[in-house]
Amino acid sequence: MTTLSRETSAEEAERRKQTFQVELFKSKQWEELKDQIMEIERSAFGDKAEMEEELGSEFENPENVGLLLREGKDNSVVGYCLGVPNKDDQTGKTLHISSTALLSKYHGRGLVVKLLQAMDVQARQRGFEFYTRFTRADNNYAGNLQKAYKDFILEVGEPQTTEYGTQVRIRMRIPPEDFYNK
Repeated sequence: MTTLSRETSAEEAERRKQTFQVELFKSKQWEELKDQIMEIERSAFGDKAEMEEELGSEFENPENVGLLLREGKDNSVVGYCLGVPNKDDQTGKTLHISSTALLSKYHGRGLVVKLLQAMDVQARQRGFEFYTRFTRADNNYAGNLQKAYKDFILEVGEPQTTEYGTQVRIRMRIPPEDFYNK
């Protein structure tokens, strides 16, 4: 039993040492990275994963904002976040977060926040002021998001049953630059 806790402590220490970087997806990277991105997509969404052609066209569209999360040890892609201009917004100031996904073994490490913080920077640089997104309600992701961003939430829709489970549409202001430093 003592050996197990030492191994667990050693594994935890190694996990803490890992560094992660977020980078902006460049449209010519799809062919090089599609296998890694599709592995993340399948890990996150299972049989509801987008088709490679659809996801590739979303990443390659220069109007969209694609972010990649890389694990520092071997520089592999372990997550992504994809933002698409919201065509329903007449002002052009709303970015729709269409997908955020991590390989399952990276869940629970605060890495989604790292991706969202980088998305905030990219969105502001491109003149966006608001986000919309659909979030899972049946795993409490929507509740956690509402709690964390409570000062910025403008609208929360009624729960809807979709092919991805019960989801809630959230509209919010993009947090200010210093939000994550508090």
